[in-house]
Amino acid sequence: MTYQPLMITTIAIVDRLRETNDWSDYRVAQELEVSHQAVSRWRKTGSTMADETAIKAAELLGLPPEFILSNIQAERAINSPVFDNLRKIADMVETQMKDKIDPKKKPKSKK
Repeated sequence: MTYQPLMITTIAIVDRLRETNDWSDYRVAQELEVSHQAVSRWRKTGSTMADETAIKAAELLGLPPEFILSNIQAERAINSPVFDNLRKIADMVETQMKDKIDPKKKPKSKK
């Protein structure tokens, strides 16, 4: 079982700003008041923008800051080593449960 959350990532936010305003990554960086290297790092490494930057992005997109912040927090959590370990544990439990509860096997009837 691979958990694929539905969320708006840092890159999706950058892309939305680009598409909505016909901006380059450089212009997005200027509007968010970050370096163009920061935007490049988000794209290359999958790192997330700071909370202050997320709030600025929400303002530029006309979205509630809480919406963008919650998505950024979720992205950070999902990219953390702790989440990877939890995902592995969930996969192991699912595999064990499949062995115990096989839909092809019929339960034994009690007499």
